[in-house]
Amino acid sequence: MAQVHPYKFTTSVLDLALESGAQFIQGLCTSINDNDNSISYTAPDNSSLSLSADTVILTAGPWTPKLLPSIPISTSRAHSIVIQSPEQLPAQAIFFSYTSSIDHLSMEPELYSRPSSVYICGPTDSTHPLPQYARDVEILDRATSTLEKFARSVSTRLAGNVVRRQACYLPFHDRGCPAIGCNSIRVRMGWAY
Repeated sequence: MAQVHPYKFTTSVLDLALESGAQFIQGLCTSINDNDNSISYTAPDNSSLSLSADTVILTAGPWTPKLLPSIPISTSRAHSIVIQSPEQLPAQAIFFSYTSSIDHLSMEPELYSRPSSVYICGPTDSTHPLPQYARDVEILDRATSTLEKFARSVSTRLAGNVVRRQACYLPFHDRGCPAIGCNSIRVRMGWAY
């Protein structure tokens, strides 16, 4: 199992693409237009623009149906924390089945040790609808506090500072696997978990 830091991975891939001649265009994709092989998007200055494309790689995860409503994707929100461990832990992924001795809460958290930190994610919920933007995902204090208590109960080596509390929405295709397909504009769909 490969361990990557999502931010460092994606920014490194972007840097390599730019070095190879790619152009980065920032904006909010609003539609994929089969009739003229283009995509429409809103630029940061709120102007509406169009870009011709013969191939589109769509990695919108849970937001995919907003651009391609024919793709049946549902979502669940997962909370996570990042702990700055006082000492470097072995690069391992550990999957738990855990029941709290205090409130008898059962969950199956996952722990991923990285060179500079430990990432722990917990159970998913569907109590809040998918927001329009990833930056608007609501983070529940009780969910991240539960993960912090779990970490401290598992090992004193996880007693470091929590440097990040976060939540994200995971995409689920009704087939249980990534949607990969094409149409006249050769749209490629996929996502990383």
